[in-house]
Amino acid sequence: MQSFSATQVGTTSHKVGKDISGWPVLLINTTSGQNAPQIHLEHLDVQHLVRCRITVDEKVEEGIFTVIRCTNADEELARYFFNSIDPVLRTLGTTPTLEGISHAIAHLVELFRSLTQPPTKSISGLWAELFVIKNAKNPVVLLNAWHSNPEEKYDFNSNAQRLEVKSTSQRDRVHHFSLEQLIPPSGCRVAVASLFVEGSGGGVSIKDLVQEIKNILSENPELEEKLDRVVTHTLGNSLRQSTNHRFDLQLAQESLLIFDAKSVPKISEQLPPEISEVHLRVDLSRCTPFSEKELLDAGGIFSNL
Repeated sequence: MQSFSATQVGTTSHKVGKDISGWPVLLINTTSGQNAPQIHLEHLDVQHLVRCRITVDEKVEEGIFTVIRCTNADEELARYFFNSIDPVLRTLGTTPTLEGISHAIAHLVELFRSLTQPPTKSISGLWAELFVIKNAKNPVVLLNAWHSNPEEKYDFNSNAQRLEVKSTSQRDRVHHFSLEQLIPPSGCRVAVASLFVEGSGGGVSIKDLVQEIKNILSENPELEEKLDRVVTHTLGNSLRQSTNHRFDLQLAQESLLIFDAKSVPKISEQLPPEISEVHLRVDLSRCTPFSEKELLDAGGIFSNL
């Protein structure tokens, strides 16, 4: 039997707390999991059908739980663990099914595996994408269109519209593109969001932006899970050090412009078949941005910018 001190989650029988080593735990009350595999990752451990003795408000109770434990947790990792399980708990509900528990575990396993992988994008690049989402007229629309894999060609994809976010710290509107990004599929339209992202000790961090977006998503735990998943996949093993980096919010707001990809200078589309993966460094300072009316008339994700 394992011992824990914990707090009950709302009106459910699930618990959050810590084990005798002080490691954070989520205890899911269930009798399912007879054939479910145990999981042992670098910072995550999952055991099923564990008989537990739990101290809750100085009262001791016993039961059978699935134990999800954040191992070797420092303060930042413990905070990340508890933030990550919040939408999971709301998805589980009071009487979780085996399918629901499996989904919750798979989500947490994916997050913690990502923490061991190298970053797929710069901190400032991710901050710029989150800034665009947070400042959209309806952030839910942008989140639904946001890439699930940070390595996709475009940052946002919705029906026949694509949006690519480009940031720079140099205060000149020069960005890197792949030629493919500037030549969309037939029938599609691409917009480019360009902004200046500059470090600032008194600015806003990725953690701040994520929390502000989550406050908007209080009734949508599935999108909260997506937000956590993309952020973790993007930052990988740098997440614990990089989420507190702060950037100048006012500069980003004042510099944000949206361009039609058709207006972005590029080389001829007719390349010899032997040439591929062409990348360009393009100065947008002479390009004319979309007007607010043009964005509104375009509808879809463009009208939310």
